[in-house]
Amino acid sequence: MLHVLSTLVVVIVAAGVMARRRPAIHLRLMTTAFLIDLGIVIYIESTRHAVERVVGPAGPLIWFHATVSTLVLLAYLGQITLGRRMLAGRATSRRAHIALGLAFCVLRGTNYITAFMVSSTSQTPMTQQAAAEMRPADARPAAAMPTRLSERE
Repeated sequence: MLHVLSTLVVVIVAAGVMARRRPAIHLRLMTTAFLIDLGIVIYIESTRHAVERVVGPAGPLIWFHATVSTLVLLAYLGQITLGRRMLAGRATSRRAHIALGLAFCVLRGTNYITAFMVSSTSQTPMTQQAAAEMRPADARPAAAMPTRLSERE
């Protein structure tokens, strides 16, 4: 479900970029994308304790994804600030808004790709629990399994 929402955000961002010459539509689309992304982050943190995973023993891919995700949120905030300045009539913010927008698109694209990579390399507690429930009750861990035929009896 999170991948579906993330895909929706990427589509909304693309639509927002395409509507960049129509400020009212651009603003609504990008605000919607931000709110959905923020909701995804809050959901992941509240259900998976993502910060604890990164602070604990985490691989380089998780660290990279967490860093990119943080930079995406910071870029959203920067874009909101610069966009509001432009709407207030400060044309000098336009160049910075465009430059940060390009960086944001690269970061959000990287975040989108690494989200799939992170979810495919790590099991969530829910999938670990489901795997345990599917295992027969009398099953022993692989390390305890006999290796020779004589040990099986």
